[in-house]
Amino acid sequence: MQLSRLADSETLLGTLNLEGTVWWSSKSEGRVILHDDTEAAQIELDFPCATPRQGDQVRLTGKCTVVKTRDILRLSSIPVVENDGLHALVEQSGSIYLKAGRHPIRVEWFNRTDRYGLEVA
Repeated sequence: MQLSRLADSETLLGTLNLEGTVWWSSKSEGRVILHDDTEAAQIELDFPCATPRQGDQVRLTGKCTVVKTRDILRLSSIPVVENDGLHALVEQSGSIYLKAGRHPIRVEWFNRTDRYGLEVA
């Protein structure tokens, strides 16, 4: 129910504190059906973690983005830099603390008109 409320709200950012049982999972699709005391929901997990298996008890806590598309709720980590929309080439920055070790980084980029450019450091 908490996920449904977040997905139906005006803001995409939310704080989760969910516990439930995985009824179904698909590693190839990155999706699970999670059931708790209130309801069941199909969730697409866009996190760098292993996909839980059917029967696993899981706890999802922390800040994330929640987007509802048809009957699926998509959970993603909060972007460090968000520079969406049509605009001229502008510099944006952000920072995040990471523990020592390897971390996956994803960059999504789109240019439509004007000067093209992307620099990530």
